[in-house]
Amino acid sequence: MPRTLVTSDPEQARAWCAQVGDVVYKPLGAATWSEDGSHYAVYTTPLSPDEWGDPAIGRTAHLFQRRLDKQYEVRLTMVDDQAFPAAIHAHSDRSRTDWRTDYKALTYSIPPVPQRVLAGACTLLRLLDLRYAALDFVVEQGQWWFLEANPNGQYGWIQHQTGQQIGDAIADALTRKEPNVHNDH
Repeated sequence: MPRTLVTSDPEQARAWCAQVGDVVYKPLGAATWSEDGSHYAVYTTPLSPDEWGDPAIGRTAHLFQRRLDKQYEVRLTMVDDQAFPAAIHAHSDRSRTDWRTDYKALTYSIPPVPQRVLAGACTLLRLLDLRYAALDFVVEQGQWWFLEANPNGQYGWIQHQTGQQIGDAIADALTRKEPNVHNDH
């Protein structure tokens, strides 16, 4: 994982961000709202030094993270021990910060998954007693950085973009009483 801080203390945030330098803010939950018939969302946002210690940080917990210089991102959808990787290539400034902000500027490919990443993903699902999760990574200079595991992560758009049969794997998993998990990863 990249260096990360979760805090509601503005002074702690300011000191940490000053030490790390180039940081982004990420909401801890689904930060969406509607106002006057329009829908809004808070996405990953780069922070400037004058925002690092904003008193509003004291209102709730915030997640700050070292900004990574992304080659691309990966959504690694796991179903038991089956991995469905999709590289997400951003082609606009907005989508390079957070790909969810500009779907039209994205292209997809199926990257090879390093063995240590696959082993870690299988171990994580086993430790969390999950049979499905969408894991997000950033690839920076060939290194995979783990961001999060979402047990409710969407997969339909990845299946549509890559042709991987994730829905079939989920259906197969749901019809088995025991997970098809191998400990050889």
